[in-house]
Amino acid sequence: MLIDVREPSSASRPRVERPIKKIGQKIDADENRSDDDSATENGVHIRILKGIGDVEPDARPRENRLCQDRTLEQTGGRWKVATLEGTITAREAVVAMGPWSDQIFRPLGYSIPLQVKRGYHLHLKPRGNAILNHPVLDTDLGFLLAPMTRGIRLTTGAEFAHRDAPPTPVQVERALPRAHKLFPLGEPVDAAPWKGARPCLPDMLPVIGRAPRHAGLWFDFGHQHHGLTLGPATGRLLAEMMTGETPFADVRPFAVERFG
Repeated sequence: MLIDVREPSSASRPRVERPIKKIGQKIDADENRSDDDSATENGVHIRILKGIGDVEPDARPRENRLCQDRTLEQTGGRWKVATLEGTITAREAVVAMGPWSDQIFRPLGYSIPLQVKRGYHLHLKPRGNAILNHPVLDTDLGFLLAPMTRGIRLTTGAEFAHRDAPPTPVQVERALPRAHKLFPLGEPVDAAPWKGARPCLPDMLPVIGRAPRHAGLWFDFGHQHHGLTLGPATGRLLAEMMTGETPFADVRPFAVERFG
């Protein structure tokens, strides 16, 4: 995902009528977002461009109808990305594509040791009238059962493999008969185990902040398993950095310069 921060004069679409609220306040999506995923604050037009980092249920990247993020390039002090609706230029852009962020920063000359930990889970029906009221973790055998809307989720440990390598759900396959002994599980709900790729860095901290060699480029990726939890805090932190406000937390541990 790219967050395109643009001056109003460069906006190619109408701005939303109402400004978004102050940083840290709750934002009502219906109130402040338009159909083109944009908003306006203090005269700056903020637009979210969804691209190859969008995640489908099978956790593979897809090419979104809006843009192809690998076209991102800097021209005349501005950033340019090609979309199916034409070229969009911006003063600033944020690389926030999770495990696919390397497809943007590597062509720009950054050597960031981003890797992935892959994980799998499988949903199953309960057998008979069995009900699982809370998660159950088997620490000895290394699997977890959790009640979900879709069914009972069986999940296992992390897998170290290339992001785009074929799935190898060996851990789920080995845990399945053990899970059946622990709880009365029925037939699988899913045709195959779900696979996800969690973006990780060696120190298990994300990269958040300015790209040191390119004006107007910002990084925001590497949140491991905690992207959903850390998303709001990271968004606030990055927004404060980009707008010149005092960040609510120390940003130095997240700087990309720690990798040389």
